[in-house]
Amino acid sequence: SYSQPSAQLLHKDSPAVCSNGKQVRDFLYVKDVASAFVSLLCSEFQGTVNIGSGIPVSLKEVVCKIGEKLDRLDLIRIEEGSNSPLDPDILFADVNRLNKEVGWMPKFDIEHGLDQSIEWWKKRLDLEPGS
Repeated sequence: SYSQPSAQLLHKDSPAVCSNGKQVRDFLYVKDVASAFVSLLCSEFQGTVNIGSGIPVSLKEVVCKIGEKLDRLDLIRIEEGSNSPLDPDILFADVNRLNKEVGWMPKFDIEHGLDQSIEWWKKRLDLEPGS
């Protein structure tokens, strides 16, 4: 079940087994990622730049938001224990150059990005036989 996104599992009334969720990551909706790349390609900017939201969010918070949006918090299973030593506790982008030098800002916050992603999964799953 680790290979399937939480929204897909919860939509099918299956438990979503997750890590302890303490890892902190940077989430950016795919349309914003594409928009950032287009902005970079159309700009005169040269050098390295991070593409991300720049906003740290715990994985547990994201999984719980998905559970709330699908009204399926009861199916979320957060595992105990520690993370792999190879998995950093915190990983998020410094987007200062992207925002200031390229002039790009995301259009979607995490709430809207999750809403869009959930709707995409619902449409896809409703087209599958037996769903």
